[in-house]
Amino acid sequence: MKRPNRSLWVQAMKDKDKTKEILLAELETLRRQVAELQDLQNRLKSREEDLRRSEERFRTFADSTYDWETWRAPDGKYLYVSPSCERITGYRSEEFIADPSLVTRIVHPDDQAIVTKHVLEDFRTHGALHMDFRIITRTGEERFISHYCQSVFGKDGEWLGRRASNRDISIRKHAEMELRRVNRALKVLGESSQAMARAVDEKEFLAEVSRMIVDVGGYRLAWIGYAQEDEKKSVRPVAQAGFEEGYLEKADITWADTQRGRGPTGTSIRTRRPTVCKNILKDPRFAPWRGEAVRRGYGSSIALPVRTGDNVIGALNIYATEPDAFDAEEVHLLEELASDISYGLTALRNKFEREKAEEALVKSSNKIKMFAYSVSHDLKNPAIAVYGLAKRLNRYSKDRLDERGRTYCDQIMKASEHIASLVEKINLYIKTKEVPLSIEKVRLKDIVDTVKEEFAPQLAGRQIRWLEPEAIPEVKADRTSMVRVLRNLVDNALKYGGHDLSEIRISYQESEDTHILSVEDDGIGLKDEDATTLFGPFKRKRMAGKVEGAGLGLAIVKEIAEQHKGRVWLDPAIKKGAAFHISISKNL
Repeated sequence: MKRPNRSLWVQAMKDKDKTKEILLAELETLRRQVAELQDLQNRLKSREEDLRRSEERFRTFADSTYDWETWRAPDGKYLYVSPSCERITGYRSEEFIADPSLVTRIVHPDDQAIVTKHVLEDFRTHGALHMDFRIITRTGEERFISHYCQSVFGKDGEWLGRRASNRDISIRKHAEMELRRVNRALKVLGESSQAMARAVDEKEFLAEVSRMIVDVGGYRLAWIGYAQEDEKKSVRPVAQAGFEEGYLEKADITWADTQRGRGPTGTSIRTRRPTVCKNILKDPRFAPWRGEAVRRGYGSSIALPVRTGDNVIGALNIYATEPDAFDAEEVHLLEELASDISYGLTALRNKFEREKAEEALVKSSNKIKMFAYSVSHDLKNPAIAVYGLAKRLNRYSKDRLDERGRTYCDQIMKASEHIASLVEKINLYIKTKEVPLSIEKVRLKDIVDTVKEEFAPQLAGRQIRWLEPEAIPEVKADRTSMVRVLRNLVDNALKYGGHDLSEIRISYQESEDTHILSVEDDGIGLKDEDATTLFGPFKRKRMAGKVEGAGLGLAIVKEIAEQHKGRVWLDPAIKKGAAFHISISKNL
């Protein structure tokens, strides 16, 4: 049998000397101490449970945050990294805790400097700091992070490190970038119409558009190249603006289906469609020009076909500093810009061709005018001489001429008079086309009275009634031209009215925009086929061969009407005689 412990034996021997009361009191004390210890144990257990539940709630709350939350100790090591870091970066929280430098290694190379500076400031200050930067995720995706951090302190004021919150703002940033790109394209598009309005010639227009794309749109480079029809099918730059530094001279771009023609410019010209290079650094089509492009800071580019009419004549090329610069909306707006450029080029070329044609027409007109003056001069003088000689022959040799000879002399004088009259009318027609109008207030009643007095002998001799309105208003017109109009229309009625002509009626009416003066007669009238040809130069009424005339009277009336922004026409509804109407604008 094992020997009892000596101390317990000694204590037992001592207890033999104690009274029962003492032992009971000590027992009670022991019981009370045991109860207190049990209570203390229960309270400690309860506190441990509370602490466990509190930590569980903290973990549940912290681990469930959508943002990437961190807590770094004063020595820079992570005390906590929320699981959401994996959703944002592709790396697990354990990886950041095991390697605190991981966070700086995944920062985008272009943002390394600002992040390094921030980290240094982070542990030098106890204030709140903020910055935005980019990271490269485990899968190589670029993401934007909005980072806020501040110091953490205990109840006793002890510094416990830095607390940080990192939010993925990639969607917002991409939306902002897209909006900026669309806005810059909109600004350029808005300025294009002004560039067209200011342009004097094609070269100036293209230079202005290129400058506007860079200055207003903020693009790195803009240039326009024309497709050449040479053996190489080269693309010749005709305008450029921005940071170019000899790039185009070295580019050697073609639009042939070869390696140097399969880039954006050549492809756009061949396919007649926009061609985008999203990333110059990676796009294999840009290989021939990549080195020079990257050295000049070009990140992406777009080429858009430039047209005149239905023909693609070249391409508009725009370069941006950032990759993926040209999204669908921006491409659509830049297509509109290319369309505006094409329209402007077409308009300028049409204007140039029109000016050339007008210049040629003026030269031709001047030649015709000089020819007409020369012919009229060469005809008039001999006609006058022939008339004079025939008259003198008839006067001094009348007794020697028989009846046939005297008839010939009369016919020669009439023919020469007709030639002289024709020359005068040709000169009048030319003057009508060439001499500018002198617009003033004209009393039509005075003009009607002047023409009536001029034809009074014929009216009286043939017993023709002259009818006119009691009141005719003032109009703004060229006085001389209005006299010519009325004189020619009345003369036309007297010449072609025939023997039954008994009345010439002058009338006036107006519309909202025009004054209308009419000359009507009750003569033999006109045939329908005459109505479509009478207003051309040297055009006369059919069956008018016995009536002297040059066929220029109504042509002069038509020219005067058009100069007064009006027209002249023949009333086809009148059953007897003829009715001519001329309108002139009220806004001269």
